Amino acid sequence: MTNTTRMSRTPSRHFATYVAAVLTLATSSAFAQTDAELDDQEQRFTEILRRVEPIQARFEPILFAHPGAVAVGIGLDSAFEPTLVVAVADRRLVDQLPTKFEGIPLDVHVTHLPRLEDGGPACNGGAGPPCHRDQLPLPVQMGNSGAWVQATACTMGFKACDLDSGTSVLVTNAHCADLNTTCFMAPIGEDFQHTSPADEVIPGSGVVIGDIAGHAMPVCGAPDNRVDATKVTSAFFQSSKTIRDIGTPKDVTGKVHVPGWRIELSGRTTGFNSGRIRAVNATVNVPANAYCCGALTMRKQYMWQWDSYSSNFGDSGQAAVLRTQSGGARDMRLVGLHWGSDGTFGYLNHIQEVLAKLNLTLDFTKCGFPAD
Repeated sequence: MTNTTRMSRTPSRHFATYVAAVLTLATSSAFAQTDAELDDQEQRFTEILRRVEPIQARFEPILFAHPGAVAVGIGLDSAFEPTLVVAVADRRLVDQLPTKFEGIPLDVHVTHLPRLEDGGPACNGGAGPPCHRDQLPLPVQMGNSGAWVQATACTMGFKACDLDSGTSVLVTNAHCADLNTTCFMAPIGEDFQHTSPADEVIPGSGVVIGDIAGHAMPVCGAPDNRVDATKVTSAFFQSSKTIRDIGTPKDVTGKVHVPGWRIELSGRTTGFNSGRIRAVNATVNVPANAYCCGALTMRKQYMWQWDSYSSNFGDSGQAAVLRTQSGGARDMRLVGLHWGSDGTFGYLNHIQEVLAKLNLTLDFTKCGFPAD
């Protein structure tokens, strides 16, 4: 799926604001910011969140009363003022929604309904950067093709220490470990392989690199779905902490991430990708043809936008990483876990939510490994 045309009720004002925001963030050097500057942005945005989250909560019933509403999250304009970033799949909503809600401008984008991104074409349909679906020697890096032996094509996201078992695990999406038509989840102890079954040059040639260790799958009807993740026990001779084309994350970011921060991703289909966080605290309505149990709502998600290539089928499970050139403690931090997109925005689970739900840490000394 390619990027769709984005619209607002006042295109010139909103588009100019968005372009100005991107240019401001680029020229103020998202890469070159110091840790002090990032800390300052995080502190300022934390105060904005406290003020705007209740307004977003009051707006959501109005937005989601429309069948074509997709998502809403909290963003920033070029003056570091809050916006409500809204995604809709029905162009008619552009004129039906207000330009502001309780004083907060609405930045409305016309897109498609969200989709999960397991499965996948061959190398991004032949366009864009090299994909990561090739069979590689062990230990295989994250960011490459991998899935449950009965699933389709997905991406291995990141390595962590499993506090339940005291072993190293890799993390991907839970929907990369289910039979979508039946909601049958991979049993604990089942094989997980690289490459994904759909990417085997010869059927059965994929190499087992771990065993299913636990799931955190969204549940239809649950009031607060936040995570779509599975952990796979995988030793360091089987899989590596390094993410292909990116490097090795040192830790995770804090609880608050700021719209405009640059992220890098490494996926099975689009290969190396980059973009920016566009909104946080996003509520996403996922249609019935995505998760096997039917329609559901994801909360506390991130909306991100790519620089060049839209995420694609097979990119489910890729990790998002924040990188700076400050050389400080924030260099190479995990931000989130990608699970799907609507063609304009990609969607990420917050990394802290993933770690908490699966009882994981990036402190590998907790699993008996030496500190780096």
